Amino acid sequence: MIPNEGTLINQDCLCIPVGAPNPDDAHAFINYLLDAEAGKKISETIQYPTPNAAVRELMPDAYKNNPVIFATPEIMAKSEYGAFEGDERSRRFEEMFTRISAA
Repeated sequence: MIPNEGTLINQDCLCIPVGAPNPDDAHAFINYLLDAEAGKKISETIQYPTPNAAVRELMPDAYKNNPVIFATPEIMAKSEYGAFEGDERSRRFEEMFTRISAA
């Protein structure tokens, strides 16, 4: 269920911190996740919207056109990314994202 007012838009990110002990393995894992066939298997399993256009092309129409998986443009127009402002939690999130971005 999505309220008439819209909802939060989710985003997943992958990064490799400076000083990671196995950056080559991390790159290989990220490349695997971005592979269209691997991404198709993941999407079929979790029924989660893929941001990968190559994966989406491999999926059946029942997946591509499912408004539960991919919100309609009308819903997306009313939705936004979350903004945590004005509390300790917000400060900690901001600090974490700054450290990751700077890495």
